[in-house]
Amino acid sequence: MSFRSLVLAEEERIAVITLDRPQEGNALSGELAQELTEACALVSQEDGVWAVVLTATGRSFCTGGDAPFAIEAVVAIEQPVIAAIQGDALGLGLALACACDLRLAAPGACMGVPRPLGHPGGLTQRLPRLVGRGRALEMLLMGDTVDSAQACEYGLVNQVATGGDVTSLAREWARRLVAKAPIAARLAKEAVAKGMDLTLDQGLRLEADLYFLLHTTGDRAEGISAFLSKRPPQFKGD
Repeated sequence: MSFRSLVLAEEERIAVITLDRPQEGNALSGELAQELTEACALVSQEDGVWAVVLTATGRSFCTGGDAPFAIEAVVAIEQPVIAAIQGDALGLGLALACACDLRLAAPGACMGVPRPLGHPGGLTQRLPRLVGRGRALEMLLMGDTVDSAQACEYGLVNQVATGGDVTSLAREWARRLVAKAPIAARLAKEAVAKGMDLTLDQGLRLEADLYFLLHTTGDRAEGISAFLSKRPPQFKGD
């Protein structure tokens, strides 16, 4: 499928979604949001994709927009999603980054919330879960931006790309992910996402149930066989 406002590419079990409206700061217009929703659905249904990188062209990752519905499409992707934040992520752009599972940022990239409730986007819910209530309220109410180094200190960003090429770093992380059993990665993501809304006891039961499911997979048998044979595992995602 071809798109007008983004680029979708697959390489070595990795899907790379690149927002491509640099002249508009990659803001989530209706067209871009619709195409992003479609791209997310495509990669989530693709058994050959084991990890996803979300990035953008130009100087901004995403500077806002007026179509928040695409945020939930990113959340719904079953595979681990890495945000490669190569430029500013503001408003809905920050919400888009928060919807990903891992966040990497280029040096100097700024993140912030110009308007506390400019659009829903999930920021009032996801941001506190990442940085804590106090930091989230500071960002939401004061409207100040933080650079990538501060974002890393807050726990909003996992790592800053010291070499400057955050997309290459994201691909490196994605390659590390696809070397692992994909079903286990998906179930770990599910356990964390759902467990955040459960009590500890409920979360532990969920973890036990998902762990039991892993015992039925061929990848588990392959992992054990590879360990005993002292060779790299050859996972197939079944």
